[in-house]
Amino acid sequence: MHLIENASIIGRTIGEQDLYLVQDETTGRIITLVNANNLELETGAEGLVSYETGTENVLIGFEPATEEVFA
Repeated sequence: MHLIENASIIGRTIGEQDLYLVQDETTGRIITLVNANNLELETGAEGLVSYETGTENVLIGFEPATEEVFA
């Protein structure tokens, strides 16, 4: 399993396959992930992305980033 700790969801396509475009904010690299688990993520969401590689990159999970609140 691979992790992108500082990821942003930058796009989504729904067609033959449900795909997300994910950008690693640290490196700027953009990868396409197949949404095999039918996760509903919004464009612009930021957080930790986990995925598997093989014949396709498959999105396994997404954990939203927590926002720090300063008083």
